[in-house]
Amino acid sequence: MITIDKLSADTFDGIIFAERQVNRWMNGSSFFRRTQDLNPGFAETQANLPEPIMMAITYEDIGGGQVRITVYRNAEEIGSYNSGNFRTWPTGDAEIIFGKRHGAMPGGPGALDALIHSASIYDLAATASQIEDIYAAGPDGGATKLPLDVSASGDDLVFTWPSLGGKLYNLRSETDPSVGEEGPVDWPIYDGHMDIEANPPENTLTIPRPDDPARFFVIEEFDAPPVAVFSDDFEGGLGEWTIGSDGEAGTAWELGSPSNVGPDAANSPDNCFGTNLSSNYQTDADVWLRSPVIDLTGVGGATLNFSQFVDIEEGFDSGEVVVLDAADDSQLAVIESPVDGVTADWEDVRKSIPAAALGKAIKIEFRFTSDDLENYAGWYVDDVAVTVP
Repeated sequence: MITIDKLSADTFDGIIFAERQVNRWMNGSSFFRRTQDLNPGFAETQANLPEPIMMAITYEDIGGGQVRITVYRNAEEIGSYNSGNFRTWPTGDAEIIFGKRHGAMPGGPGALDALIHSASIYDLAATASQIEDIYAAGPDGGATKLPLDVSASGDDLVFTWPSLGGKLYNLRSETDPSVGEEGPVDWPIYDGHMDIEANPPENTLTIPRPDDPARFFVIEEFDAPPVAVFSDDFEGGLGEWTIGSDGEAGTAWELGSPSNVGPDAANSPDNCFGTNLSSNYQTDADVWLRSPVIDLTGVGGATLNFSQFVDIEEGFDSGEVVVLDAADDSQLAVIESPVDGVTADWEDVRKSIPAAALGKAIKIEFRFTSDDLENYAGWYVDDVAVTVP
């Protein structure tokens, strides 16, 4: 659908359809060096075809020559993974190809039978929230209109609008609605009413009625800066974290400083959790690490942040990050699965918490399982935080 291709070499990345899996999207790359099948992915059907589809792929430089590749369909994440062979496309040595695949010759060798309404390439790795905003704006880029009810109450005006946790609001106003190159977004803030915190499900603002014969108002909604509702660097001990095992003995989540195997030290400063801090994990393990209760009631969006070091037998042993309902420890959503392979060092992970887990009191669970064969250094976790929005 869209490819960025280096002119001087057969090096490319792109949004590709049905090349490795029938009716499924993927991140295409030269010789599949940065390509993996997506989990869970998404299989298009004939029923989907009449409706426009927005595909987006982000590439986040996570250091050490590694890139975090995340694929979205209609703002819903359908797969994410880390890959090596990180590439750049210098100015003057790149072409953008629409509807065609890459090629050693400019223009690419193949075409996609589709109507492309619009396409963009950004010089940043957009967050999940930014992807949602792009999707909400639609292919024409217009802002989503927020309903605003205005009523009179004596000498006052009362503004009422639907609100979401994790959002802030500005009241903007003009006497001439034609003012502003970008429309109401350029109108001035009215009487200091800015950065209004959300009060879900509805906000109300009362102001003195202006003296102007005619005045126009809009409410502007935007994401609040991330605020940590939970964080732990494990320097204060176990606290309310809980650990357990549903597998064979010999493997456990341990808190302290790693030694002998795994990373040289914790991510910061001294302590981390690991699946055996000083030895390889053992066979037939099934061990879990659960966070204290994290309150996400009234929250419209949240992000899990943590650091990890991974040395897990790929394809056979694995980790999984899930969200549990704090009321009964039942699973609400999977954040990341599988976690396996080997990282060169500690890496930072940032994942949106699925909508199914919002509005509840939750726990984050890190679960590790192994088979009956090889043993590796394991999985190490540090600096866990949940931010909103």
